[in-house]
This record gives sequence, structure tokens and C-alpha cells, in this order.
Amino acid sequence: NSTMTLTSATLNTGSNAVSIGGNWINNGGTFIPNQSTISFTGSSAQNFSDPASTFNMFVDSNASSGGVTFTSSFTANSLTIDGAVLGSATTAYFNAQSTFTITNLTLTGASGKTVWLRSTNNGVWWFLNNQGTNNASFVDVADSNAMQGSLSS
Repeated sequence: NSTMTLTSATLNTGSNAVSIGGNWINNGGTFIPNQSTISFTGSSAQNFSDPASTFNMFVDSNASSGGVTFTSSFTANSLTIDGAVLGSATTAYFNAQSTFTITNLTLTGASGKTVWLRSTNNGVWWFLNNQGTNNASFVDVADSNAMQGSLSS
């Protein structure tokens, strides 16, 4: 369960898959995503904080009750959360009053394996700026204001 902390250097992941069991924190470094996939694979709560970078693909594979918390806005080509494959429900928390721009959004749950999307502050919206056609099934969303794009279920 390692944490990735980027403070002043450049991290270029090329087209490699990066698996993070701990937190992802960027305190001033440069991240070059290319075609890489960042997977959150922790067995306990994880935090993501990187307000300056653009990402290719995120995969949330954390099925703990604490889930993954995105504590800063981000832009990503793709975000995938697949509770059906994980074998249990999964939760992603999005920072209240922040905007998350995602081109391709895939949220797949199943009976008893719901994908939960929540604000970090109950009753305060987080903003989802959809840029493409997205797919969702067995998803429960609260305190979100989604814009643009289309959603098929």
C-alpha cells in the first residue's frame, strides 16, 4: 500500500500501468500521463490530490468502505469503476465544489455491488463535466451536478 508523492520532479509514465495501493499526492511536480492507466487498488481508504495534471485513464478498484477520495479537481480521458468485477460495492468521493472533467465515464455495478458516487461534504455539490457518451448501471449518485455529454444505462 505505497503512496506516490510528487514534489518537484517530472514523472513520465509512458504507456505503463501504474497501480497505487496508497495515496497519490502531487505537491508541485509535473506528471506526463501519455497513454498510462492509474489504478487505485488499495484495501483501505485512498486519497488522490493532483490539481494540476491531466490524466489518460483512472481505474478505481478499491472496494473498501472508505473508497477513493478525489480531493482536487482533475481532467481525465477516462474513469472506470467496475463494482461488478470487484465482487462488492465500491464508493468514490469527489471534493465538494470541485469540477471533474471526464471524457469517457464507465460506472458498472451489479445487484448488491452498487457503485456509489458521493460528495466529500453531504449536501454540497461536486461538479461532473462530461465530455462524451458514458455508461452506467447500478449506480447511486448524491450531491452531483453533471453537465454536457450523454448518459446511457
